[in-house]
Amino acid sequence: MMFDQFRRKLALTICPEFRNLPYEGAPPEGPPKAKSAEALERGSQLQRLDRLYACHTGIILTKETAPDYAGPLYQWTYRPFLVRESVLQTLERLRAKRQTGAMPVNHFRALNYFASIWPDDLDWPSDIPRPEAASKSKTSRRVA
Repeated sequence: MMFDQFRRKLALTICPEFRNLPYEGAPPEGPPKAKSAEALERGSQLQRLDRLYACHTGIILTKETAPDYAGPLYQWTYRPFLVRESVLQTLERLRAKRQTGAMPVNHFRALNYFASIWPDDLDWPSDIPRPEAASKSKTSRRVA
């Protein structure tokens, strides 16, 4: 405790502008906590889909290996490339444990992304709702 007081006084001597910042107490340890049980559930669903896809295909979704998104864009201002990037960023934060839950819009995008790239020979988990529009657009893709 005495060391913390000394460190604070030293920091305020070096940088007096920090005096007005509301930083009292130690910062929280570990990954940030999700705000609700629903957010935790959404995060665990995405982690489960990520693991199932990786185990079945042998591909860990990264910027280099992830397939392009070919599902519907709904009212998103994103292009397919940006939907893919948004989903990959969410997955990276979940994998690195910098985040424990998922916001509804990120969860929705990720479900649509996974539904559009999901292998035909792998069953979708029954307890996770599968977006039908993304699944249907997968079958309507042209193979060149």
